[in-house]
Amino acid sequence: MKKMLRIELKKAFFSKSFLAGLGILLLLSFLSGLYMIENWSEYNPNAINSTYIKNGEIVINPIIPVYSFFCAWLGGDTLSLAGTMFFYFLPVGAALPYAWSYHTERKCGYIKNVITRTSRKKYYASKSIAVFSTGAIVILIPYIVNIFMVSAFIPCIKPWTGYNMYNFVYFGTLWSDLFFTKPIIHTLFYVLLNSLYGGLFALLSFSISMYIKNIIPIIFSPFLIIIIAGYLENVIYEKYFANSLLYYELVPTHFLRSRDVHYMSIGWVITIETLILFLVSVIPIFIIGRKWKNELN
Repeated sequence: MKKMLRIELKKAFFSKSFLAGLGILLLLSFLSGLYMIENWSEYNPNAINSTYIKNGEIVINPIIPVYSFFCAWLGGDTLSLAGTMFFYFLPVGAALPYAWSYHTERKCGYIKNVITRTSRKKYYASKSIAVFSTGAIVILIPYIVNIFMVSAFIPCIKPWTGYNMYNFVYFGTLWSDLFFTKPIIHTLFYVLLNSLYGGLFALLSFSISMYIKNIIPIIFSPFLIIIIAGYLENVIYEKYFANSLLYYELVPTHFLRSRDVHYMSIGWVITIETLILFLVSVIPIFIIGRKWKNELN
């Protein structure tokens, strides 16, 4: 198992497709950080003192807590085009590094040779771990780069509850209490949640590759599912729940942002969705992995 896993991880992380997916997401995270730094540079402490304070008194409310790192990092960026594109491209970026590898290996006959030398259980387990790892890491690295970049220029000012209408973090939503009390932990949780979903999106593409023989739908299938889910969400809410005051966010690329950009991000809804996505991604891999004949046909 260890040897097979090392082989799969080496193939996964030392591939051009991994660098391609990572490069695109890194570029978007960098552009998002650059935009926020340029637009919010006037709100650094020195500029605030010279612009908003006269004779020791505040003459204009600078709403300082809004212009904090915690509202400017990639997860809190609601202004830049690059930040929005990052979350739209996230499912594709997660699938691009290695989720398509099963399709290629089945097509060239590699799987037949491997399974005759080791157990199919080891192959599918190693492949799943490698796919999940690349999907998670390719999301994690751009976040780390963006966090270090933005925090170097924008101060980490603790958010204030009175300005929740500006930072789009509302009471009762996912980890909102941490945002106003321990914002560093709030940021960390969202980074981990995004990395988790990066791995799950990659696994979803991997499971789809067992039934589809075209590489383009394999890579873009999570993206298409998200687009359809967003459309259905809007249609259902507008048609059947138009008078409701509670709109729970159901689209992963929306609630992966640490801001309620569309509907409310509720913990129990996200937990159920995460479990469903995990089962939908893993069960096909488990079923196919037990079918020896499928790989020999």
